Amino acid sequence: MMEVFTKVERGYWQDEFILELTPEQKFFYLYLMTNNKVNTLGAYVFPLTMSTVELGYNKETVLKLLDHFAQVGKIIWDETTKEVFLLNWPKRNWNRKTATLRALKKDFDALKSPMLREKISALLSAFSDGEAIDDTEEQKGTNGNNEKQKETNGNNGDILAGRIENREKRIENREKEKEKEKEDGGTVFDAAAAFEIFYKAYPNKKNVKTARTRWEKMKVTPELYREIMEGLKRAKNSQEWTKDDSAYIPHPATWLNGEGWKNEYKPLRQAAAPKAPAGNMPDPLAERRRMMGGGAV
Repeated sequence: MMEVFTKVERGYWQDEFILELTPEQKFFYLYLMTNNKVNTLGAYVFPLTMSTVELGYNKETVLKLLDHFAQVGKIIWDETTKEVFLLNWPKRNWNRKTATLRALKKDFDALKSPMLREKISALLSAFSDGEAIDDTEEQKGTNGNNEKQKETNGNNGDILAGRIENREKRIENREKEKEKEKEDGGTVFDAAAAFEIFYKAYPNKKNVKTARTRWEKMKVTPELYREIMEGLKRAKNSQEWTKDDSAYIPHPATWLNGEGWKNEYKPLRQAAAPKAPAGNMPDPLAERRRMMGGGAV
């Protein structure tokens, strides 16, 4: 069986909120964060029957403790579905690792409480956009009926699940690209080294600093690098870049900024091969000798 751990800060017992709790409340709040039903989302079906065995409290005491922490704004408790959400949990436990995002989506999809889904969908939406998780609402206290929750669309959960899934796919694709880079070249693609190769091959070496800055902003990938170098090869062997002693080659930063590798270039005209003399044409030297009376050759 895989061991699963919950992070509890060492300053838990010195926290101002915890110091004001009764011993029973301190113990129960710790139980909310460490019982075996806790998941990545921090919203789960509370083990009401099992908690009485594990804590040694009767059911009435457990329900009273749940109501207390709901009133002080530390949890949302839906007695109808027997689900609880720890309001402090996202700030300390959510992250953007692929495994975490996958678990968040799975746990969110399993929620039955409309009240919890509305609240958590708003938090997940901000989280997926890269915003900091705001817990100011927690300090005010909430039972799931505040105005912000009323404004939340009930469909946000499904939309958000899709956004998390898309983000997860993007992360997985980046990881696959890195793996492919390792397979192709043995090392991870070095964009800085790639620029040096590009600049060395570029015929009009002007403003290297500006060109390097532009390159860095482009976030060049192995695929884009190949496209750039192939386009540069076409440009260097084009009529546009070779006419008038190569006077019309742009600066490298200008070429990169304009995505010059995508341009269509006219290839250089190949020199015409000399025509072979036709089989029935007379030999010019023999004809000259005949006219001078030299006779046939």
